[in-house]
Parts: sequence; structure tokens; C-alpha cells
Amino acid sequence: MDKRFKRTVLFFLVVLFLFGCPSAIFYSQGYRFDFETGKITKTGGLFFKTLPKQCNIYLDGKFIKRTSFVFGTAFISDIFPKNHFVEIKKEGYLPWKKNLEVKPGLVTEAKKIILFPEKINFSLVSSDINNFFFSPDSKKAILEETNKNEWELLLWEPKNLSKKQLLKESDLITNFFGKDTKIELLNIIWGPDSQEIILETKTQEPKIKYFLLNISEPKKSLLGLSFLEKAKQISFNPNNSKEIFWIEEMKEEDRNNLFKINLSAEQKPTLFLKNVLAYKIQNNSIYWLNNNGFLYHSDLSGDTQEILNSLPFKTEEESKYKLIIVDNNYFIKKDDSLYYLNNSSNFEKISDSIKDVIISPQNRKVALTNDYEITIFFLQDSIEQPQKKKGENVFITRFSKKINKLFWFNPDYLILSVGDEIKISEIDDRDHINIFQIKKFEGPPRILFDSRNKQIYSLINQRLYISQPLVNI
Repeated sequence: MDKRFKRTVLFFLVVLFLFGCPSAIFYSQGYRFDFETGKITKTGGLFFKTLPKQCNIYLDGKFIKRTSFVFGTAFISDIFPKNHFVEIKKEGYLPWKKNLEVKPGLVTEAKKIILFPEKINFSLVSSDINNFFFSPDSKKAILEETNKNEWELLLWEPKNLSKKQLLKESDLITNFFGKDTKIELLNIIWGPDSQEIILETKTQEPKIKYFLLNISEPKKSLLGLSFLEKAKQISFNPNNSKEIFWIEEMKEEDRNNLFKINLSAEQKPTLFLKNVLAYKIQNNSIYWLNNNGFLYHSDLSGDTQEILNSLPFKTEEESKYKLIIVDNNYFIKKDDSLYYLNNSSNFEKISDSIKDVIISPQNRKVALTNDYEITIFFLQDSIEQPQKKKGENVFITRFSKKINKLFWFNPDYLILSVGDEIKISEIDDRDHINIFQIKKFEGPPRILFDSRNKQIYSLINQRLYISQPLVNI
């Protein structure tokens, strides 16, 4: 081998090193040649997590891979930066679809993907049901059933499908009314221990009457609560099911006062606080809005009082008020308007049209609904994609039919009754919102979602149904 040949080989190796080494470095850092643009481009990635596991991932119409059997995750690297159409599919399930933007050197995540079954079966629980009321622990329900031209209350335990009669309309008539009285059951208020209940009823006069009973011994414990006949905003003490709070309007003094009574101590009603428009008992604290527009906080003694807003909230005599307290976040619902206590300790309006405020699991956000629209108001910064800031109010969707009821399925999905349909909606507002139809009925159903068992209860035409679990738990 002569010197000239050796020099040629050495030169070739040097050139190969000078060009190959940077290329290898660029390649290892994610740079690729994009034939669409004719340029070397830094790529990004996509990360998915799905329930159920082993779902098929399609990127721009092409099958790429499956999420793992163990964790339900998948990572796709070396993707050119642009919007990519992603489809997540599995046989027997409704697909999830979304355009996701991939950025140079970054990983776009979609870690909250749930695929719901194409068909959800509903089983008949009972017929001739007028209404149902689930306990706070979700372990039992009271069914209002029609039997021989009168209503009766049945205690139903879904776990063992047992029914037990609690009370009949005629029991109230016999004990508290005349023979010709007709009574309508308006509502049931559960105590915190899921044992005590207050019945709200109306007679044909019309008069509102309240009764207390313990579901363990309903006939023996039945008690008329005549002191509540002028009451509004009735609630149990969350720490004591024998203690009841309510607001009563004092017309001669043109104000609303908050009363309480301890039934176990056989006390008479006592005045607890004056000038109260709305109140909320939470843990061992009580919050209330007074006539002058200040939001107060105190322990349940009512002695040590703290004012939370610096400027008075504008109150009006004919308006209805409701307090929503989520950790250290404070809302006032005034008729259909919603106000939030901002960082300056003033109440700012965040919506003119609100029907309901539903707190999410983990208390990190609330869903706001009117008759047709849903928005999500964030109570904390959300660092997971898509990232959101505290105080951000994100529009989710608008329906052409009326929203009847909404629940949180989990922190990332909503379940709702819209018109005659039950739907599930994600809250990931990147691109379009995935909304899945679960069931269609022959009229608007009254629904309740059991978050513990992931099942839907639906009442339609006096027939109560229960769904199979929507996901495997």
C-alpha cells in the first residue's frame, strides 16, 4: 500500500468524520430532513395514556402502534412539527379524535383519554317511581313510588337490591292532617350521616310542611317540624345530623335571620346570626353574606368573625343568593349571575347566565352551566397539558337542546343529560371537544351519576333504570 493510497483513505475518513459526526449528533437531538419542506427540522413527540389499555393509535390516518398492556401508555418520537390528526380506537368502543400540535423539541401529551363502550346497557330497577333521592354516601336511595293512589317511600340498597318501606302518604295524613288532605312530596334533605332525612311537603292549601325521620326506625322517629314553615335554605350541620340551620324572613324588621336547633337536646329554635341573605356550613366553619354585602367567616360558635371582601357586594331585596365555597375560593350566585372573590378581595362578575355550579373531584375547578352552554372555571393552575391558569374560564361547548343535569365523571370528563340524551364530554379544549352519546330516551330523563361505581341512574316515564359501569373499576 503506497503513501498516496494511504493519504486518500485518510482524507476520506477525515471527511466522513467531519460530515458524519455532526449528522449523528443532529440525528440524536431529533433533527430530520423534512421532504415536504425540503429542510432539516427538529422533530417533537407525542405521549398518550388511555383507558382501556392496548388501544390503537392512528396518526394522520396511519396506524402507528398500540398503548401498552401494563400502563396503557405510548410514546411516538421523531414527529415533524405541525398539526397532526390523532385517532385512538379499540373494537367495541367509541373513538377519540383530535388535532394535536407537535412543536420542535417538545412532547405533546394527551394522558386523560377514555374510550367509552359503543353500547351501554340499562337495566330496569323499578316501575311506578315518581322520584329518587340518593344518600350522601351513595350506598342507598329513597324511592318515591305510587301504590294504590298514594305515594310511599321505599329504602333501596343497590348493593343487595333490597327494598324496605319507610313511610306512606297516609301515615302523614293520619298523624298530622285531616282525612281529606292531599300531600305532595317536594324534596328530601339528607343528613350527613345518611340516616336522618327531612321531608319537604306541600298540601293543597297550599302550605309547606317539614318532617324529620330516621330511616332505621321511620315510624317511631317521625317528627313534625312546625318551626320550619317559614324557613328557606334549610341544611343540616355537616358534623351533627341532629342540628338544623335555616334562614327565616322577619318581615316586621325587614331582614333575614339565621336560626338553628339541636333536636337531641330538645331545645327550641335559637337565633344564631342576624341579617343573613345566604350561608354555607363547611367542615367546622360557617360563611354568610349579610344584607350589607359583606361575606363573613366564623367557626360554628359564630363568635369570632372575619370579613372576607374589602368592598361590599351589591345586594338587592328581591334577588336570590347562594354561596359556593371551594377550599379558599368564594362564589356568590345572585339570581342567574355568578361572582368570584378575586385576589383584590373584591367580587367580580364572571358570568351573567348561570344555572348551576358543580365542583370537580379534588376541588380544582368548577363546571358552570346555563340552559345550553358549559364553561370550566379553574380554581388552581393546571400544569398538565393543556395548561390553564387559576381564574381562567374556558368555554367547552354549546348544545341545541336544553341541559337538564350535569355531573363530573372524573376530573377530566363530564356526564350530562341534554334533551332526551345522556352524553359524556371531555374538557380538553385543544381542537374540538370529544362528546359521546351514551343513551337516547323517549323524553328528557332525570339522571343521577354514582361516581363511586361509575353508573348512571335514569328516571323516565316513572321507570327507574341503572346502567352498567361505564368503565372497568
